[in-house]
Amino acid sequence: MQPWKQFLASKSSSKKLAWAGAAAGGVVLIVAGAFLFQQWQIMRLESQWRAMEPKVKELTAEYANIKQYRPWYDRSFRALRIMREVVQAFPQEGYVSAKTFEIRDLASVTCSGVANNNQSYISLFDKLRVQPDVAELKTENLRGQSPVQFTLNFQWAEGGQANGN
Repeated sequence: MQPWKQFLASKSSSKKLAWAGAAAGGVVLIVAGAFLFQQWQIMRLESQWRAMEPKVKELTAEYANIKQYRPWYDRSFRALRIMREVVQAFPQEGYVSAKTFEIRDLASVTCSGVANNNQSYISLFDKLRVQPDVAELKTENLRGQSPVQFTLNFQWAEGGQANGN
């Protein structure tokens, strides 16, 4: 007789088979219970999400507005600080004057003007270059000898995080 037939024929094997079947059934029942519990949790969380979804959409829209208009309510007066630093670099004697001054995104600064001579412009450029908040200072345009017309631009790196002048 084959071993598996002997196993099935013996009395003790039917008890073992019953226990094995009960254990397998228990495992299936536990797994099915776990899936049912998980499905119940998912349904409960989806219900909670549906209840709060309109408020989340409203808050998301408000956050977008805050992000869009935040520069209008900036109490740090960053643009004024940028202008003050540039103005302080100009000599007080009036050898250099600005014609245009533009700040884009509170970071990119362009200034054009006239200097009495090349040395006056170099003095202005050197004073700006040593400012800790001025980065990537460049002369875009320099024409003439006396007077000298210039255009320069730089990046404003708040807090002295300038990465090379």
